[in-house]
Amino acid sequence: IYTMETKDFEHFGEPVLLKVKGDQVPEADMGRMIDPYLLRDKDDPDKIWCFYKQNGVSYSWSYDMVHWTYAGHTDCGENVCALTIDDTYYLMHSPENGIGMLRSKDLVHFEEAGPVNFLSQSRWPWAKDRITAGFLLDMTREAGAGFYVLFYHGDNEKGGAFPFGASIGMAVTKDLKNYITFEPEEPTYPNLGNVYEGDYYRGIP
Repeated sequence: IYTMETKDFEHFGEPVLLKVKGDQVPEADMGRMIDPYLLRDKDDPDKIWCFYKQNGVSYSWSYDMVHWTYAGHTDCGENVCALTIDDTYYLMHSPENGIGMLRSKDLVHFEEAGPVNFLSQSRWPWAKDRITAGFLLDMTREAGAGFYVLFYHGDNEKGGAFPFGASIGMAVTKDLKNYITFEPEEPTYPNLGNVYEGDYYRGIP
């Protein structure tokens, strides 16, 4: 994981390696890391957390963005997006398909914050193979908004009709559970769409 600094988004400094496993761990021993996400500690605003994909999601903290302390990891998908709501950390992540959510008070104990959401996937030909890489923009304190905007990535790699990585979707939510995706959902058991009580008979596989 590297950072690059800029004052104008045109001229950038040289990449700087973040030794998120600690100063004593050589670069060659750090392993592959992707999908970094930085977040201020909910109790100590001078403390910065870095979440990144390794062994599920791993996380480290620093007070200066130079010296890091590795803090642990937990099982989840990739593309973690982290935010703090009401004294609780929420980690949005991408399992094999869909968008999942974990929550934690202490970044030690984690629990599922709800079912995996497929965001009306059955309606999107550009995303029929996978919904992934959710990024949540907190607009709850913005005048006239009061919601979260979720940007996500859709794949239809197998069909070949849409280039891999070229399709981006957007959804809106107020509670991180129910999303407005601007198209009605068509549930398809078991892997596409949200299946609600009454959609299917329980006794039929």
